[in-house]
Amino acid sequence: MRTTSGSLSVGSKMAASKARIRVRNAAPADARTMAEIDFAAFGEDIIGQLIHPPPVNPKAIANTAAGFFPPPGEKHSSHTETLLVVAELLPEDGPEDGPGEVVAWAKWVLRREPLPEEVWNVEPVMTADMLGEGSNLEMYNWFIAKLHRHLRHLVRGDAHLCRYFLLQDLEGSY
Repeated sequence: MRTTSGSLSVGSKMAASKARIRVRNAAPADARTMAEIDFAAFGEDIIGQLIHPPPVNPKAIANTAAGFFPPPGEKHSSHTETLLVVAELLPEDGPEDGPGEVVAWAKWVLRREPLPEEVWNVEPVMTADMLGEGSNLEMYNWFIAKLHRHLRHLVRGDAHLCRYFLLQDLEGSY
């Protein structure tokens, strides 16, 4: 492995014809692809289908994409840092610094300082419009919101680093 200009490139020196993966910080231009990977990763999962019944409404994908990066000039939170990375599949015989296809992404949330309870112990609000037309808000609140409550209970206001997602679309079939 070697690091080049802020990206991590993984390749085989023994077989130059094998595909390579490059990991880099995600950019707003990656948001749509990241959302599509999100829906592809959970598309066959029963909970995913109950929250977003097939066919998935394009608005749900757009809403998910819009949530990855705050609007210009805003931050997600003054208390946490969100770290998003993507993995790109590079062409087998292409240049290492050329364009690649985003095939996976990961999200970490970093909180460097402890928070008082009135800041960390807040139930996030999700609306049907935020999920997208045709999505099941009741199922979302039953399952996803329960996961968030459990995470808040475990982490409380402590400083921490938490990986929220590590998703890939193995079939490239979205």
